[in-house]
Amino acid sequence: MGTRIRQVGGFFLGGVSIFSGTQAFAAEFQLSSSPVVTGTEVTLRAEGGVEGAIYALFVDTEKGDYYLPGGVWLGLGMSPHFSLMDNGQFGRDGIFETKTFLPEDDALIGAVFFVQGLMLELSSFRFSTTNRLDIVVRGPSTGILCSAEEIARLPTSGSAWQRVKSEADKATGTPDLSNQDDDVNVRVLAKALVFARTGDEKYRSDVIKACMDAMWTEKGGRTLALARELGAYVVAADMVGLPPAEDAKFRDWIRACLTEVLDGKTLISTHEDRPNNWGTHAGGARAAVAAYLGDEKELARCAQVFKGWLGDRSSYAGFAYGDLSWQADPKNPVGINPKGSTRDGHSIDGVLPDDQRRAGGFKWPPPKENYVYEGLQGVLLQAIILDRSGYDVWNWQDKAILRAFTWLEEQANFNADGDDTWQPHVVNHFYAENFPAPEVSSPGKNIGWTCWLYGTADQ
Repeated sequence: MGTRIRQVGGFFLGGVSIFSGTQAFAAEFQLSSSPVVTGTEVTLRAEGGVEGAIYALFVDTEKGDYYLPGGVWLGLGMSPHFSLMDNGQFGRDGIFETKTFLPEDDALIGAVFFVQGLMLELSSFRFSTTNRLDIVVRGPSTGILCSAEEIARLPTSGSAWQRVKSEADKATGTPDLSNQDDDVNVRVLAKALVFARTGDEKYRSDVIKACMDAMWTEKGGRTLALARELGAYVVAADMVGLPPAEDAKFRDWIRACLTEVLDGKTLISTHEDRPNNWGTHAGGARAAVAAYLGDEKELARCAQVFKGWLGDRSSYAGFAYGDLSWQADPKNPVGINPKGSTRDGHSIDGVLPDDQRRAGGFKWPPPKENYVYEGLQGVLLQAIILDRSGYDVWNWQDKAILRAFTWLEEQANFNADGDDTWQPHVVNHFYAENFPAPEVSSPGKNIGWTCWLYGTADQ
């Protein structure tokens, strides 16, 4: 870290620093920060500077500020008094970066401090400031989908990252949870991921607005649409941390979503009645809501139903099945056929009978039925969330989820395609497998971007 001073002569006004004997000039350079999480190392970065120019990074030291080790102050509100956090020269890449450790202090959580930078070009004694950067301090979290610490280890280069970043940079669009094919939800998730990795507050602002705009747009739709759409907003809200007022409204809404009647059904009743893609998507949304609310009872019920769907009928067996010709035991139907099951000499171990039936009754070679992958989208979201909450889902029922993907590849010769290509990255990550998975995958109905989350993490 560079030289530190307690107070700087002059003052900051409208983003321009006024010092006697110098001349202000416009400069296109940006200030950004890694996620500011207590108990972690924080990175502040300036890009777009002039090679050789001096860059000084200041933080506000108004009353009520928090003191950090090494003489760094994080402040609240506007003030003419600043402390120098670090200083140095821009290199050829026009980048200046500094790091500091944020203490594990719960009093910091929720605080908003601001940082401002000054660039001085020595040859002409000209200077410019960045716009101020407001940063919210967050506490450590395991996260519904992933933690800030896990995301911080992921790369900010490569084709997978560029795919996520390019989606996050698009205009958000208008959320519509009554439309089961609306892709705004996974775009909002991309914005949340980019914020979590870079700390750029513009992405967080987009996510907060989208979460508020999404509320109650499920009216007039079906539970399938709500089930497909809701989970991504919940995960995104968890990643960015909604402000208290917005968080209270969001929590009230998502809890209401669990029991809201849409076309005669609710998310809960759909999860506990439909053993196909309707039910698995509803289970994914239900698990996300329960995890966000910290509702352990609701999450436990979700796990109980999910385990029953995977094949443990002693856990739950209240589903209403359709045609049973793909079931290993039609008298005891399940969501995924048990290990070793066969029919007419052919393996049906791992088949999702209630989605596979959409291609008709049992026949061989088996049809490549896309509804199976649709059902697995909800399965994987439930599994990720429940796993992070301590449930041993990946091993339940003789690794039922792995067996489902194995059957699709080895028996049906049917690999994931289109908006299902994110799925193999999840399975490969959690089972240390090598199913075909594109370097850049498409997001699904409820989550996505796993080519970056899991594909690059395994490299």
